[in-house]
Amino acid sequence: MAGGYPAGSAPAPLVEDLQKKREELRKELLKIEAQIVEEEALLRQNALHHRPSYSLLKGESEDAAPSTMVRQVSPQDFDAVLRDFPSLVIEPIGSFNHWDRRECAVANPEEWKAVCSKYQKEVLKGKAQIPKVIHQIWIGPKEPPCLWIDTFRVEYLASHPGWGFHLWSDDEVARLPMINEEIYNKERMWQCKADILRLEFLWHHGGMYVDADMISVEQKSLDKILDLGNETGWVIAYEPDTKDKPYSILGNSVIACTPHHPLTLMLILYLKQTFHHKRDHIDVFAVTGPVMYTKCLVDSKMPISLAPQEWLYPAFHYVPNPDAINFAAFPKCLMFQFGYTCSGLEGYVKSKNRCKKVVAFTAAGDQRLELSALSFAYECKVPCFAAKGLEAMRAAVSETGMTSKAVFLTDREFFQMDRLRQEMPGFLDQLGVQGWDAVLLGVEWSTGSEETVIFPVVPGGRPRNCKIAGLVANLAAPTGPALRAALQRAISEDGFDPSPLFEAAGQMKLHFLAEKYAGPMEEARLFRSMPVVHRAFQYLAGHEPPMHFDNHELHGNLMKGYCNGAAGVVSA
Repeated sequence: MAGGYPAGSAPAPLVEDLQKKREELRKELLKIEAQIVEEEALLRQNALHHRPSYSLLKGESEDAAPSTMVRQVSPQDFDAVLRDFPSLVIEPIGSFNHWDRRECAVANPEEWKAVCSKYQKEVLKGKAQIPKVIHQIWIGPKEPPCLWIDTFRVEYLASHPGWGFHLWSDDEVARLPMINEEIYNKERMWQCKADILRLEFLWHHGGMYVDADMISVEQKSLDKILDLGNETGWVIAYEPDTKDKPYSILGNSVIACTPHHPLTLMLILYLKQTFHHKRDHIDVFAVTGPVMYTKCLVDSKMPISLAPQEWLYPAFHYVPNPDAINFAAFPKCLMFQFGYTCSGLEGYVKSKNRCKKVVAFTAAGDQRLELSALSFAYECKVPCFAAKGLEAMRAAVSETGMTSKAVFLTDREFFQMDRLRQEMPGFLDQLGVQGWDAVLLGVEWSTGSEETVIFPVVPGGRPRNCKIAGLVANLAAPTGPALRAALQRAISEDGFDPSPLFEAAGQMKLHFLAEKYAGPMEEARLFRSMPVVHRAFQYLAGHEPPMHFDNHELHGNLMKGYCNGAAGVVSA
């Protein structure tokens, strides 16, 4: 044991030189990345380059389906846009009860009908191309209902890969050009802000908007909703009737339309003219919600396509107990709305929420581990595939996925394995001569030795005490199909399980590169944490901590180190 580290792990001049080189390469790569961002947008999702992509390591999807459909919108000259459309005349405003059809009536409907007719003939031509992308909104400080959102974002997309998904957050909204931006920014009610926002992004992008308190029922295809809009390019449905409504009204929880549709702009302008007159006096649903849609579109007889109510709103959205719903009673429904606000389901969401979405390797805004992976990719001489989650890994190992060598990182503990990372390039270099299919990367404890070794895995040869944190896959090897099959079995909704790879050891050349520790797992973790503690004292406190000891004792996650008979304590 030297300097508090296991034998063989003390820093050496060669390692310091490599670290300097790594930092130089990191700076060079970031500079180059800034120049080729446009080229990367054209690459296939999950395709890796001859050098690793910083955007991949950040967890961004390069040209994934949703991002190809929802691009950043440049600043807009809305005055120029409005010159191509008639003005919207609304009168009277404030003269009648808001349920009275005379109140806030469109006074020039024929002009807007003519615009829609021209749009249908010249742009749609009888076959509207409503984008197959689902938009949802979650803005504000409350916890998003992932248990519902993921029925579209994860489950529906898995069943219908031709569709995309986009969740609008506060950060993205800040970059979205909006006609009613002033109204949106001044409004303080999140429900009302969401009403304003959906029209703005549907104007730019089109697609299908779905409220965040709705679920996909059995992942039934939504294509037939879009097909309804072939002629008009604009689809909506009536919401269920209730006793407090004198007539049927449109629901705005589901809207499907083409980009830059005249009716979307008409609704934006209708809201703009009526909002300040009405917002402080009547309920939101009459100002920015269903009543507004009904007055603007139905009462003025605009050309819209109506989806059957039983598809989208089979029951009214007051559902105090979502678990009690019997969906067999609604055989035709494609989605179901629970009513997050009116049903008081915030507590239900908190108790049930489980996010299934593949997420970035680290929290947003913290790129330290990504930078570690980025520089490590140069050292290990193969592309480093990290930070994209299980779905991206599944796509990468599919038959149409990657065709080269790549490192897959499945556990962040990989970056605590200093010895393994330092020695890995040399081991891979040696294997390059022999030929190999996959190398599992991990830690092994209770081995009686302190070393980093690589050894072939034989059938039934899985080490008893080990943890896998990643692997190097040689997808270009002759046994690539067997390797892909094993990797696909290893990826599940619960995470990455290396068991199928160990089981397939007889069908391929499988190796295990292990950072070995003599003692139990708790001791191994403590030893691995020592370099981190050492560096923290050096860089943050400007202090060189005494890390050397003659012998030690382990008590759970507490280790006592003895130097000349005196004890010091380290805990994990």
